[in-house]
Amino acid sequence: MKQFSLHNVASGLAFTALAIVVAMVMFKFNFVYTDSDQCIMWYGCSEFQSGNIHMLRYFGQDYGSMIEAMLGAITGLSHYYIVLPLISMLLLLLPYYISTRNAEKGLTWMLPTAFLLLLPIEFFMLGFMPRDFVTGIAFTSLAIPLIEKRVGWSQFILGFICVSGWSIQQNAALLGAVISVIAVFKSNKIDVKSVLIVGGGYLTGGLMHFLGSAYFDAHPEFIVHHAWDFHYAWKQLMDGWRNLNRHFAWITPLLHGQGWFFLVLLVGSTLWAYWKKKWDVFAALIALIMLTYFSFGVLKVHDGRDSVFFSHERMFLAVPVALLLCISRLGLSRRTVYLMIVAGGLLSVSSLFQFNSKIDFHTNDARDHVVRVMPVSRFYETCAELNDLATQEQTTLVLIGPVSNQVGPMIASGFNSLYDSPSVLFPGYERKTWDMRELDASRMDRFLWMLNKDVVPKSDANMQVKLVSKGEETNIWLVSGDKIAPLDVYRENGYEPSSY
Repeated sequence: MKQFSLHNVASGLAFTALAIVVAMVMFKFNFVYTDSDQCIMWYGCSEFQSGNIHMLRYFGQDYGSMIEAMLGAITGLSHYYIVLPLISMLLLLLPYYISTRNAEKGLTWMLPTAFLLLLPIEFFMLGFMPRDFVTGIAFTSLAIPLIEKRVGWSQFILGFICVSGWSIQQNAALLGAVISVIAVFKSNKIDVKSVLIVGGGYLTGGLMHFLGSAYFDAHPEFIVHHAWDFHYAWKQLMDGWRNLNRHFAWITPLLHGQGWFFLVLLVGSTLWAYWKKKWDVFAALIALIMLTYFSFGVLKVHDGRDSVFFSHERMFLAVPVALLLCISRLGLSRRTVYLMIVAGGLLSVSSLFQFNSKIDFHTNDARDHVVRVMPVSRFYETCAELNDLATQEQTTLVLIGPVSNQVGPMIASGFNSLYDSPSVLFPGYERKTWDMRELDASRMDRFLWMLNKDVVPKSDANMQVKLVSKGEETNIWLVSGDKIAPLDVYRENGYEPSSY
């Protein structure tokens, strides 16, 4: 009865602490701030709700996905700044609660909760963003229940899911590798038949991935932002090893900000698996260590900033859940989990006291976020002002740019998730290529054009275009004439739109 009561108290405290952390991160950060990439997901959600399935890949790309937008569309709700972070939250947490199916009875829910409490607050800030960071990992985790099936079709589907998760988002590869290695062991040794069946699933999923790639190669008009080229160099590898904090600071449990400690956890878990003669877990951890640390040689892994909006850690979001999957199969004691809850609770309290300063740090306009970051309220106000001007001038089109700041492109990304008209486009780098093709064939009498401050557009006398300034703080112009082609005016001013 004493043990039962202690277990209930520990469970209640753990879930309460995690709920407080999640709520604080959501209500003070993810519901409050957005960025230009999240606005693309807003727009995708609104389009899917209208039945416009433009593409399943992340709009304008030949990689990534719009899964968060599709799931958001199912809800039928239009408060995208709330709906989409909630979906990302569920996708982030799902793999952790699936991964501990093999934990001791009574710990299958408590262990992942305790583990999550040990993670830094930045892990949640990053993971709750609807930016396609966690979709591949969540999809890959659906293969975990199939590990124990040990039958042909289950193992084939497991392999298919793992490679498909990598296809959705490549940061899922590390979790897929761990799942696959564990799955090909039978009676604590490698089973050749299982290797072949799982491999068959990989081949099938890989074939579908390359067919999708071939489709986009044949239809380049959909792609504005191409997948990164693969570059590997030993210099990059050594640079990654020398800067572990840069890559793991915000995903390292217990010792927050100390990326080197993740290596200690991985090596320690590997030795533990060796001592317990759990060869499937031992092999999986060896694979995880090698793939993780040799991936530093890939140039793309170094493409990040000291900001949660474009962090290096987004590349390694699968590592914590892959580690949890392994240690859950090694038989953690209840006492250890209780200690994790105590440590996690103390860390959570400490993190929450520092949360406001962390938000200020990560939302500072002076920081290089790569993407444009803005409070949701300000984004709504900016879009409302532009909509009022367009209504006043009776225009159905707003062209953005070229502009040196990213406010304009951000408006182009998300404006049409809030308003059906006018259509807002950023010709220099427009992901909505279908709208660009429609615009190319359009003729109209007037449209608005937002440009850099002090830039005065010119008009070709042959086109008989009239220009009137409509903004003091924002350099926005009303362009009018008889059946003018907006993109022709854009080109006549010396600008070239992206491919469409």
